[in-house]
Amino acid sequence: MKKKNVWGLSVKDKKKVEKLKAGDHLIFYVKQRRENNEVIGPLIVGVYKIVSEPFRSEDKIFSSPSSDSFPLRVKIKAVAVPREALNFKTLVPELSFIRKKKNWGRYMQKSMGIIPEEDAATIISHLERNM
Repeated sequence: MKKKNVWGLSVKDKKKVEKLKAGDHLIFYVKQRRENNEVIGPLIVGVYKIVSEPFRSEDKIFSSPSSDSFPLRVKIKAVAVPREALNFKTLVPELSFIRKKKNWGRYMQKSMGIIPEEDAATIISHLERNM
């Protein structure tokens, strides 16, 4: 993704891709996981801006354990990519789209959810402090 400045999705995500437009921001979130008995995350690893309209390409540019080439694509440009990923939980108190702060995880279960612009600005601001 970063090397080619392209983000791709599967054909099953066609309806989501059709809603994307140049100027939209993509916030890349990595869900919480366990690794060697340690809880890691949840993390925000970067924010990118879409700089093209969606297009289709079958070129194999993504490494994936599946055979999916993620042919539905948009070109992207880095906006805020920190040296170290940002712990998402530290942002929860400041984000308006998370109304029930104790149950923040349920707000992050939706793939490609839309959040208010002011929340995106808050996330970008925090990431920029760690660049």
